[in-house]
Amino acid sequence: MVDTSLYAAFIVAAYGLSLTPGPDMMFILAMGGK
Repeated sequence: MVDTSLYAAFIVAAYGLSLTPGPDMMFILAMGGK
């Protein structure tokens, strides 16, 4: 089971990155692609 606080933080981070695409998004895609 995923911790709700960590899940909420992930949602907020993902939402923030979606609003500000750039180096951060490329970094996330690179890390997720491994």
